[in-house]
Amino acid sequence: MERIDKMPEGVRACIHDYGLTVVQALIDLGVREPRHIRHVVETVLNEFSPTRGSKAAQGPGAAQ
Repeated sequence: MERIDKMPEGVRACIHDYGLTVVQALIDLGVREPRHIRHVVETVLNEFSPTRGSKAAQGPGAAQ
């Protein structure tokens, strides 16, 4: 827990949203900016989840 507490606020917020394992993997690869971490994670989640992103079968665009 002390390790997480020493991290910048934005990175801690990413850990809260996505989990330490995911965020640490990106940090290990050199991705350190919270906005970059969010971008990568959201892109992957949107691509692989059928209920997220522009290809989603749910939401307002699905009824058309």
